[in-house]
Amino acid sequence: MKIYTMDRIPNMEITEAKGAVLNEQVFSVDIVTDTLSGLGSIFGGHSSSYTDEYRKGREAVVKGLEEKAEKMGANAIVGLKVQYGQFINSEIMIITVAANGTAVVIEPLK
Repeated sequence: MKIYTMDRIPNMEITEAKGAVLNEQVFSVDIVTDTLSGLGSIFGGHSSSYTDEYRKGREAVVKGLEEKAEKMGANAIVGLKVQYGQFINSEIMIITVAANGTAVVIEPLK
């Protein structure tokens, strides 16, 4: 499955649009990880634990899009967009990751 953030693909033709594909995932981050990451940020570091959680979330939603597009008979997704969000309360941090695109059939230009 080819995935593109753009709507047009060089040297390829979109021969059929199968429809929108959407996927959302929600992840919780351990409060200990949250606290340790916050300490690292105070001292000017970057939080590899947060980076890993966002990467895992992105990979999960894109994989879900691929599975949905394949079921629709598509061989590509165009116009990929990924959005992130987070919600924090006193005990837990929730990361939301959502992605959408258009499932299409592409063929080389003739």
